[in-house]
This record gives sequence, structure tokens and C-alpha cells, in this order.
Amino acid sequence: MVELAILSGRRASAVISINRFPCTLGRSGADVELEEPGIAPRHAALTRDSTNGFQLEALGEATVYCEGRSVREMHLRNGELFELGGVRLQFRLRPARARNLAWLDQLAAAAVVGVFGAEIVWILISSSWP
Repeated sequence: MVELAILSGRRASAVISINRFPCTLGRSGADVELEEPGIAPRHAALTRDSTNGFQLEALGEATVYCEGRSVREMHLRNGELFELGGVRLQFRLRPARARNLAWLDQLAAAAVVGVFGAEIVWILISSSWP
């Protein structure tokens, strides 16, 4: 559903997929563990709601930075950059995967073949009828 790309720190270039909300970000014990200096055990929470989309909220005394400014809460848009402690992250919406509908194509082809076959049988029976 969403991804967090880690742009700095020990896990730089890692991409973390998140499918459950709310999701906590922090040190050991958080849903997404970031073992870096300046990160609190439960540093921030990533939430989703149908009205406001995705939100990031600093927890407790922790600080979240967006564009160099300290924020308590922020709305996340695709590509948004933010920092937790000394770690720079990018929020990404993962493209939706199309369902595999090959079986539907096969069913439609079988139906066409069946109708065509039935018409041929009907023509053969009709033409041989006295």
C-alpha cells in the first residue's frame, strides 16, 4: 500500500512496505524499527483515514522534521520527505497491482468457441432436415 524509503543512516537505500495502520516508527519494538541515534523507542505513528489520507504524528517528546521545520503532525503526500532523528525518509504510495484476469479472457474465448460450435451444428442439422 505505502512504502518508506530510507535515504540516510545505516539502512540507507532500504525500502519498507507498510500494509497495516496505524504503524509506529521507532527503535526496537516499533512496527518499523529504525536503530539510529536520535530515534525514540516510539518516535512517530503513521495513520490512515478516509478523509485526510495518510498522517504522520510525533509521539511523546519526539520530533519530526519536514522541510527543516519541527512539526507535531503532518499530512503525507506521495514523495514527501521527512526526518526522524538523523534519518531522512521518503513516503511513497505504492502503485496498485492489477488483478490477474487471464481466466476471464479464457472464459470469454471458450464461450465464443461454444456459441460458434453450436451455430455450426445448427446449420448442419437444418440443412439436412427434409
